[in-house]
Amino acid sequence: MSEYRVVIALLLLNLLSILLCIHIATQKYTYLMDIWPLENLLFSIVAYITFSSVIVYLAFRKIWCSLLTYILLIIFLALFVPLLKYPNPLFIYGTRDPLAHYSFTQWILKNGIVPSKGEVLYSFAYGNNPGNGIIPACVTLITDLPLGLSMEIVLFVIYFIYFGLSICFIKKIIKFRHRYSYLTFIFVSSIFLASVWIKPFYIGSVLGYAFTAILLFLVFSNVFLYNEGRKSYLLFTVTFLGLLLTHFSTATIMAAYLTICTTMLFVFTKMKNLLWAKLNTEVIDSAKFLRRVYSLSILSALTLLIYIGYELYVNVYLFRHNLKLAVHRLIESYIAEFKLIQVATEYKGMAMLDLLGYFTSQYSKPLLVTFMTAITFLTLTLRLVRTVKLHESVPLNSLLSIPLLLSALVVWSIGWLGEGLFLAGVRTIAILQFVTLSTFSLHILKDSMSILQRLERRKRMKHFLVGIFVFFILLGFGSNYGLPISYTISTKEGDKYIYPTWGQGALTPWVLYAVFYLNTYMAENSPSFLCVQPYILFGYCDLIWNKPKIPQNRYISLDITAPNRIIDTIKMYMTINEVLVPVPLNDRVLQGPIGYESFYKVPYQFLSLHCHSLLYHNGYYNTFFC
Repeated sequence: MSEYRVVIALLLLNLLSILLCIHIATQKYTYLMDIWPLENLLFSIVAYITFSSVIVYLAFRKIWCSLLTYILLIIFLALFVPLLKYPNPLFIYGTRDPLAHYSFTQWILKNGIVPSKGEVLYSFAYGNNPGNGIIPACVTLITDLPLGLSMEIVLFVIYFIYFGLSICFIKKIIKFRHRYSYLTFIFVSSIFLASVWIKPFYIGSVLGYAFTAILLFLVFSNVFLYNEGRKSYLLFTVTFLGLLLTHFSTATIMAAYLTICTTMLFVFTKMKNLLWAKLNTEVIDSAKFLRRVYSLSILSALTLLIYIGYELYVNVYLFRHNLKLAVHRLIESYIAEFKLIQVATEYKGMAMLDLLGYFTSQYSKPLLVTFMTAITFLTLTLRLVRTVKLHESVPLNSLLSIPLLLSALVVWSIGWLGEGLFLAGVRTIAILQFVTLSTFSLHILKDSMSILQRLERRKRMKHFLVGIFVFFILLGFGSNYGLPISYTISTKEGDKYIYPTWGQGALTPWVLYAVFYLNTYMAENSPSFLCVQPYILFGYCDLIWNKPKIPQNRYISLDITAPNRIIDTIKMYMTINEVLVPVPLNDRVLQGPIGYESFYKVPYQFLSLHCHSLLYHNGYYNTFFC
């Protein structure tokens, strides 16, 4: 009974620390954006993460309970602290995809149907894959919570499923002793938090996390644990259908991944006898290897059949898409990355080190995940080479792991057919993370336990390792939002500005209230609203329904380093029709360059002289009637 009292007391203490963290975050709130979401909060977050890790370790003596509880606390911090720091009427964090998803889901709630005919921005992207909108809409209908809050809760549950299934699979592979050390707990936690990207935004690919985790859990259970059966095949089929109806790009990547895996394993099977004979070695349990290859081929065949059937129905029957679009996207794969590098080096005058710092700040989390994957892959490959050189029997799991991990790297390099930016691959990363965690735990984490046990006896080394692991935990957490080390850029107008990190995307009420007002104003008048990014991001613009917009369902992307070109674009549309032109007066109300005043003031001066009136003005955000 006394042990239960201690556990309850520690958990209450942890709850108190959560409330204290919430209080600190709300005290630091702002309606303007910072360069980094954790600005002015970093010390509090570090203190809370460190304190909570100690409390969780003391409360639970089984590593899986400790790890799961600790991960839940980290997910809560990652999702809700930015929302508390940047409060807004919609209870949502993020300005681009999150607001477009909000508009898509709000349409479903208000009209009772899925918008699939161009009513909102994401009609064509998710009209036939509406799970991203239906799931939070159902939560709102059941709980009567605001839609934005329902979207955040759905995110929390998705990450919980993803982490939970990762931990369940690793638990089946590795058996820790009942009484484990704090060093072991911190080490395992650092691997998890460094390897997985907890995106704070509600975006389409995030809902694919849960489906991806279930599918890969079933695949790896078949391959490594040989848990084959009709139930697993049925669950796999239903889950893949759910993924298709929720996020088509992730389903495409999953089908590609399993196809590449199966192909690689069949090549290994054909070459196995010849290769091992020449190297004078053999594979342990060769018969099991063949059975697991065929088990994976069944799952791969199921995936392809479902995917091809769905693709034929949706893209051929409904939309009459042709092969030309797919070929064009494949050819254009990495042009986005080359353009980004070209602009950075030529116009902005970045040196190579500046460019490296810029990419590291923007894509720190994908780089960290890639680093963890590369370490795992190199370690496994070197072990296999060493085993072959010593003419020892090759372990079955090692032989299976390399094609699985290599296939993930191949799919990751494709990166959603180049639609993302440098190392973005947001639709691929869910697969890469799960595969990396699984193979790392299977081959490296298991062996590391004995090394850690020996190092525990040396106090100085133990404290040093704890410090390193805590650093990786903090790096893994902070890099979810990018890192605030971006390069400062000078302009021809004499301004110096900096690009915010990828995770800086607070929803600013100053702009939101302007959008609400324009919805009312445009209900009685008929000028077209000019959706020019980033003067108004496409997420905000999509909140304007059933009103004339230019363009109706997309946005105009302008060269942010050339205010005069922006003026030329506005002139062109002014001569065609009466338009409403949005212009911010502050560099911290939208997700754009911070410190670049000419980018906002030069067009403002032009519009003040040439437009009919200043329709809306609150000191931060303006709308001109031209």
